[in-house]
Amino acid sequence: LCELDECVIMACPTCANTTCSDASQTCADPNKDPDSTSDWTCTCVAPAVGSATTKVAECVCDECLTSTTCVDANQACFDTDKSCPSKNDFTCECKPPSKDTAIGAVALCTHDECIDHAATCTSAGQTCEDPNLTKDGDWVCKCIPPTVQVGINANKTVICELDECAIMGCPTCANTTCSAVSQTCEDVNKDPDSTSDWTCTCPPPGVGTATAKVAECVCNECLSNTICSSANQTCHDPDMACTSSNDWSCECKPPSFDTALGKPAICTFDECKDHGATCDAIGQVCSDTDQVSVGDWKCECIPPQVQIGVGADGHTAICELDECVATCPTCASTTCSDASQTCEDVNKDPDSVSDWTCTCVAPRTSCWFSHRKGC
Repeated sequence: LCELDECVIMACPTCANTTCSDASQTCADPNKDPDSTSDWTCTCVAPAVGSATTKVAECVCDECLTSTTCVDANQACFDTDKSCPSKNDFTCECKPPSKDTAIGAVALCTHDECIDHAATCTSAGQTCEDPNLTKDGDWVCKCIPPTVQVGINANKTVICELDECAIMGCPTCANTTCSAVSQTCEDVNKDPDSTSDWTCTCPPPGVGTATAKVAECVCNECLSNTICSSANQTCHDPDMACTSSNDWSCECKPPSFDTALGKPAICTFDECKDHGATCDAIGQVCSDTDQVSVGDWKCECIPPQVQIGVGADGHTAICELDECVATCPTCASTTCSDASQTCEDVNKDPDSVSDWTCTCVAPRTSCWFSHRKGC
């Protein structure tokens, strides 16, 4: 049995082996039957691909078949020039929605997700931002200045607030309006839909607040003053303009109406204004010698009556009238003494009068009668 391997024949320019080896290809004769000739093939050496019968093959070097660079990055690979001399010219292409490419390397795939999600943000009055175009799922909604973010919702919209007092750099801004007069700006309701509700508040000791404008400050010095209250008096500030100071006064509480500027008043009150009638009713006069103290008023006897005690109420006097004590031309004492007799008033009750007696001085005997002498 004989066979013919045409690739074994050597040393001739047109031999199969010579033809293939000159092109750095391998020669193969698939059918070695001596009757089967001119069926040998030249095959490209890897990584090239290609074969041809009885001639040099046209080799194709598709780098996408041998390189995993693109596939490993989950990208598509394209080799537009597959000629074997052309190397490292394959292209990696990002998968949609990104369309970025790179030659001979992994592409940097970018995609602005806000193209797809901006409507979610704009419907809430916000803007969309994709901070990393190479990363999926990191798009966010952003508050539009001067609003600021204070939270986030489940649908990726954010919670924004507007503090009108935080807005700077304009002559009519809330903060500028208040600070220009040393007042404090405050925006209680920071809902972005709630505007022009900021307030200016006066600095201590001033008191006053106004919405969306400068406040009119009132400086009531009595609010921080304990001098009057400590003395159980009332503080009064007649001029509460903040430019007016140290004009407060202490006022006594009724029934006293005394006042003092910048200090406690000396509160005086004649209690006889209230209690004089009590004394008048019993024929006495009312006296309040210490008009600063309360409850020390008293009734006094009217001369020539003299006080010998104090009534059970602690205010009225117990008086007596000794008619022999008074001195006047017609008084009992004068009448008796002019006759060298002694005068005596046995009943000194002020309501008992003209009951005094003249008595002869011993050894004389007396035969006396009231109001006359006869010894």
